[in-house]
Amino acid sequence: MNDIRLSPHFSLKEFECPCCKCVRLDEKLLAKLEALRVLWGKSIVITSGYRCERHNRKIGGARNSLHMKGKAVDIKVPEREQGKILTLCKLLGLRVIPYGRRNFAHIDIGGDKNGCLSGYIKSGISNSFKLLSFSQAGAGDERAKRSHLFFDSDNKGGVLESESKNRSGYL
Repeated sequence: MNDIRLSPHFSLKEFECPCCKCVRLDEKLLAKLEALRVLWGKSIVITSGYRCERHNRKIGGARNSLHMKGKAVDIKVPEREQGKILTLCKLLGLRVIPYGRRNFAHIDIGGDKNGCLSGYIKSGISNSFKLLSFSQAGAGDERAKRSHLFFDSDNKGGVLESESKNRSGYL
């Protein structure tokens, strides 16, 4: 039922709560995740999107988790690539909490307008957590070279525009 394409790289089903199949998704988060996907040039696998209150309690989530508001996701990120994700998320104004050895990162739109890196990061554990220059983080896929990310004046909403203006099939 939720297998509706929302953007070039994401469908509604990827954000649904595993217990009740409901979805709540902030459009700003979707726009920034789409931009992250294009810039990173690799698929983004969402391991946790929206969580209803019951599911959030069951898994021990924070009482006021942004997952329950559709403003956060957890994604698979190998420890060796978390530096790239940290850099790109900061560039996009996303807040990210890396879980290096567990190979995932929490990403949300609760960051300040300049982006925010959260969590305790010890560069002595792994040099993958060092911020990289944009060129080191990777140029992303071919669409990144033809796309532009625009944010409104308060940097809260993003729109990805590309040479291909055909958006048919997307909500």
